[in-house]
Amino acid sequence: MRKSKGAPIASPTSHETRTWYAFEGPLGDVIHNRRFFFAWKQGCLIGTYNTLEEATASLASSEAGETH
Repeated sequence: MRKSKGAPIASPTSHETRTWYAFEGPLGDVIHNRRFFFAWKQGCLIGTYNTLEEATASLASSEAGETH
């Protein structure tokens, strides 16, 4: 029996598992990626933290330090 040359080759499908979570708030965004929390404000990285509380506090303190 001959195999058809035009037949598609079956390949296993792999679904990418998301390993991060995003928290959006009025002061900025916090991304959790497995171990660390990354605080972002207006597209700029503010810092890397061990807890969500530290990351959100850094966003609040960076807000207080700005001049308008």
